[in-house]
Amino acid sequence: MTKPKALYLHVGTHKTGTTAIQALLATRSEAFAQAGFFVPRTGRIGEVSGHHNIAWELNADARYRPAFGTLVELCEELKASPHPAAIISSEDFEYFYCDARALKALKVAFEGCGYQVEVLMFLREQSAMIGSLYQELLKHGLDMRYHVFSCAVIMKGEFAMHGKCGGIACPTSGWSRGLLRCLVRRMCIAGPTSDPWRRPFWIWWGIAAGASPMG
Repeated sequence: MTKPKALYLHVGTHKTGTTAIQALLATRSEAFAQAGFFVPRTGRIGEVSGHHNIAWELNADARYRPAFGTLVELCEELKASPHPAAIISSEDFEYFYCDARALKALKVAFEGCGYQVEVLMFLREQSAMIGSLYQELLKHGLDMRYHVFSCAVIMKGEFAMHGKCGGIACPTSGWSRGLLRCLVRRMCIAGPTSDPWRRPFWIWWGIAAGASPMG
């Protein structure tokens, strides 16, 4: 029986440096490939973006565009890869914790093309996260005073906007740990065994420090 390849599914969360990580994955994809990690092109909405279109497809997001690549096309690209591991990244995968259908679709698709998934999630200290998230949501139409927003987040541990499941994450937050447990449980996949926010992400993926894609 052929041993499955590893697929590292980076799910964010939002406001934890995801844009920088995704830009590095895209611009240094050759360096990652030399270390055995394939970074697919399918699903990226720009040259240095994450694989947001895959998350949007499964989440019925209005921003989804077939021209950016579908889950089926992503699986074909993964099947063709000669590398022992692959990395897929989008902070919008974090919304799947409340969508068992989308999680199952990912699980079936990735297992079907010969991969075993490991969830990779980065977290941020909550007081800093609240302010950063508030500033970001203002750009997307949030109409709420800061004290109301921050109280809602602190009391509930999450915040929903436009009817979408969402939240903030921090190292001590029950919500963040619950999200990771939920992703792992529902997909029946491997989860991290230590605190990923305390480790550079290329080390978490097992790349030796001397071979870091940072160059």
